[in-house]
This record gives sequence, structure tokens and C-alpha cells, in this order.
Amino acid sequence: MFHFHHPETLREWFKQSATLRARLQNIPSLDETDLRSAQIKAINNLEQSFKNNRPRALIQIATGIVLIIKMVFD
Repeated sequence: MFHFHHPETLREWFKQSATLRARLQNIPSLDETDLRSAQIKAINNLEQSFKNNRPRALIQIATGIVLIIKMVFD
């Protein structure tokens, strides 16, 4: 765990009527301005995965150097 959420943030989340998974079914449209086609495809595929009730994802982003950033959502 990288950090702890503030108590007020947790309080706001608990007040929301819909769960996170329910909110993932209604993701707003992607603003494709200044995005590359590969980025658009990756985001759209991730959103589709969430909508298909598959909440786990592994995203790998090439930084342009030798480094690779990996984010794991679980």
C-alpha cells in the first residue's frame, strides 16, 4: 500500500449510492484529444474489461527510455 486515504475521502466514498463496480458500468466518454491511437485503444479495452465485470488489469506503459512502468489494478 502506497498511502492511506484521508478520513473525509473515505466518508465521501461511503456516502455514494452506487458501488465502484456499478460506477464502472457508466464511465464517461473518453476525450481523445492529444492521445495516440495506441493509448486510445488501451483505455477503451480497459474500460470494456471493467464493463464486462473483469476488474483486474495489468497495464504496461513504455516511458520512451529503457524504463517500463507497470500498474496492477486489483
